[in-house]
Amino acid sequence: MIPANDTRDDIITVEETLELEQSGYFYLENRQFIGPFSSPTKAKEAALGHCQGTAPGECRAVYQGTVRFNPITELNEALPDMHQLDQTSLETIN
Repeated sequence: MIPANDTRDDIITVEETLELEQSGYFYLENRQFIGPFSSPTKAKEAALGHCQGTAPGECRAVYQGTVRFNPITELNEALPDMHQLDQTSLETIN
């Protein structure tokens, strides 16, 4: 038991970087999921207009799911619900 004259309140401040989660439609560019877009059509149009194809397998499809921004890598990283939409292939790129 702590004596009454030795009690004190310590204020502990925890700095936590918010890892923002976003859901919707995305395309992959430079190892990062770009989006979200409100529809697969809008994601496909954005990919066709902006994709540079910086690595094999990028900019070839539209994905649906959730990403979380990782402040350490500065990338939008896919969560387990992310999946490729077959009907929105972007095979004209790369």
